[in-house]
Amino acid sequence: MAEPFKRDFVEFEKAFRELKTELHMKRSEVTKLKSELEDAHNEIHNYKQSLDKEKKSSEDNKITMAMFMKRTQDYESKFFEKRDALARLDLQHKMECSKNTELTEDLRKIAFEKLQLVRKIVALEEQRKRDMLYTNDITQHCMQVKNMMETLQSDIGKVNEDHETLHCLIQQVDSMQESAQTCQGLSDSIAILKSEMKTFEEESVKYKAKSELLESLISDNVGLQDQENLEAKVILNQYKKMIAHNKQIIEIKNEMIKTLNSNLNQEKKINIKLILDNDRMNEQILNLQKKSNELRAKIGETIQIAEPTQPVQNTLLEASVARIKIESDIIIEIEDSPRHV
Repeated sequence: MAEPFKRDFVEFEKAFRELKTELHMKRSEVTKLKSELEDAHNEIHNYKQSLDKEKKSSEDNKITMAMFMKRTQDYESKFFEKRDALARLDLQHKMECSKNTELTEDLRKIAFEKLQLVRKIVALEEQRKRDMLYTNDITQHCMQVKNMMETLQSDIGKVNEDHETLHCLIQQVDSMQESAQTCQGLSDSIAILKSEMKTFEEESVKYKAKSELLESLISDNVGLQDQENLEAKVILNQYKKMIAHNKQIIEIKNEMIKTLNSNLNQEKKINIKLILDNDRMNEQILNLQKKSNELRAKIGETIQIAEPTQPVQNTLLEASVARIKIESDIIIEIEDSPRHV
């Protein structure tokens, strides 16, 4: 897009220089023709004066000839001389009239050429005014492009800030996924511990029932106590130890379950917070998508406005547009990346 515009601008400059050179040449030609026209006017005026003089002398000669014709019938020879002089004067008058006709025709041609030159001068003046207007339009376009480039630069800065925010949010999403996996592991551990605790409780109930049964049997059978039945005491002590051990294990499991429940609650809170952050991140992604579309629209408008501007400004605009496209591609990659919940 920039190369054809550069060629058009170079051709425009070349045509403008040629037009300016032609205008200077035409002005010099007009000045020369004006001087020639003034000389021709002066020459025509001189010819008119001489023609008037000749006409006056011709009329005087005619009057004189008439007077002499009346007075001098005897002076035939002088009459013939005067007639010959009159014929010469008449011939000279005709020659002067012919010259006057030629000069009049030349004057008409000069007037026509002058009119053509005046028209060309008017057309060139109109062309100069149009060129001035076009130059002003180019200046205005340059200012508009400069303002739009500044706006685009500020938008690019905002996009970079939003891009950094997105990276932080993506890291938070990754940590949220790890927390979700940790929660799942804790939930599985709690389920296993609950099943083990249930088993231990069932065994404890069984051992407790057996222990109570043995104690009742021992308390009911006094003879066994008196005879110090070692086997029964050993069994009873074993049951008591097993009951104490099971209680200790149950307490340990309960503490572990409490700890896991506390960790699970904390992970749930963290997950809720990360889910809210994820929602905010989705909203920011939508906003960034809108900004990306707006930037693309501004890029299109900037390219359309920048077409009649100078090549240097086109180079700057192309660099800015390339940078904006890179930022837009980064935003598109972020939008297309998988979103974790």
